[in-house]
Amino acid sequence: MNITVVGGGNVGTLIAGQLTLKGNKVTIYTRNVSKWSKEITIFDVDTNKEYIYSPFKITNDIFEAVNSADIIFITLPALAIKQFIKNAEKHIKKGTIIGIYPGTGANEIVCSELLDNECIIFGTQRICSVVRLKEYGKYVITSGKRNTMYIGVLPISHGEKIRNLFSELFEIDTVLLPNYLNVTLTPSNPILHPSRLYSIFKDYYFGKVYDKMPLFYEDWTDESSKLLINCDLELHTILNKMSLDTSYIKPLLEHYESNNYTELTNKIRSIKSFKGLETPSKKIDNGYIPDLNSRYFTADIPYGLIIIKSFGILYSVNTPNINIIIDWYQKIVNKEYIILSNDTLGKDAIELNLPQLYGIDSDIKVKKFYSK
Repeated sequence: MNITVVGGGNVGTLIAGQLTLKGNKVTIYTRNVSKWSKEITIFDVDTNKEYIYSPFKITNDIFEAVNSADIIFITLPALAIKQFIKNAEKHIKKGTIIGIYPGTGANEIVCSELLDNECIIFGTQRICSVVRLKEYGKYVITSGKRNTMYIGVLPISHGEKIRNLFSELFEIDTVLLPNYLNVTLTPSNPILHPSRLYSIFKDYYFGKVYDKMPLFYEDWTDESSKLLINCDLELHTILNKMSLDTSYIKPLLEHYESNNYTELTNKIRSIKSFKGLETPSKKIDNGYIPDLNSRYFTADIPYGLIIIKSFGILYSVNTPNINIIIDWYQKIVNKEYIILSNDTLGKDAIELNLPQLYGIDSDIKVKKFYSK
C-alpha cells in the first residue's frame, strides 16, 4: 500500500516507521529533506528494543508526496493543516483515505472539497503513545503505548472499513466513534495543556520573568487540577446540549481514574510516560518566559480550547473558566479570536477553524455535517 506521512516531527517519524515495518511503501513529506538519514531508529521504551527503518521516499514536493497515495496521514501542527489541505487537495486522487493524527483542531470542517471528491477523512482522539525525538530525521523514542485507539470517520458509512484498516496497520484495538465530533471536542491537550500553562504563566502578561521552570507534569499542582476540572465541566455542559451522541468524550476525572482535584494532581504527577517533560519556555538573561512558539500555545489553545469555546457560543453555554484562559492567551499573543464580553467572533477568528465561519451555526447544522 502507498502511504504518505505528512510532517517530519516526532509523531510523523514514529508512524512512518511503524507503517514501513508493516511492509508498506511509505513516503515522508517534509520541508527538511536534507536533515533526514537513510536509516531511522525507533527505540521502544516499553519493550526495550530498537527498530531501524528506511522510508520508501522522502520529499518536499507536494505533488510527488500525495498524487499516488492510497492513504495520507497528516501529523502537522494544527495551525499548518489547513494550508496543507488547501495546497494538496488538487493533487489528491479521488477516494484517497486521509487521516488526521491526532484529529482535534476541527480541520475536518475545511475538508469539504475532499469529501466531495469521495475522499474519506478520519481522525484519532489521541496518539498511540508518548513520542519524543532524540535527533531529528534520525532517532525517535516511544513509550506508553495505548491499549485502545478511538477514531472518527467522515462519511460515517465508511467507518467500519477504516476501523479495521487502522487496527491492522498499527496492531491495536480500535473503536469506531459514533461521529467525528467525539474527536473534535476531545478535551485531552485542548484543555489539559492550557489549564497548566495558565497556572504557570498567568502573571506573564504583567511582565513577570520566572526564576526557574517546573516540570510540566511531574510538578503538576492542585491549582492546575482545579482549573482543568472546571473547564472540563463547562465542556460537558456544551456536550449535554448537543443532539448527537458524544458519549465517548469522557470526563477527565474519569479518564484519569480520579475522584477529586487532589487525586487528579497525584495521578498526573505519577504517569510514567509523562516523566521528564519540560514546560515550554525560553531562557532569557534574567530568567525564563513562556515559549509562545511551542505547540502547547500555537495548537492547543487556538485550535483546541477556542474551538471548544466556539461550540459553547453556538449552544449559548456560559464558560467562565475557559474564558479566563482565552482572555489571558489573547492578551499575550495580541489576538482577538473571540470577543468575550458578548461571545461573538473577533477580527482574528478567520485564522481558525471555527464552525460558524463555515456556516455551521446551529444544532441542526452541526448534526447535518457530522452525520454525513
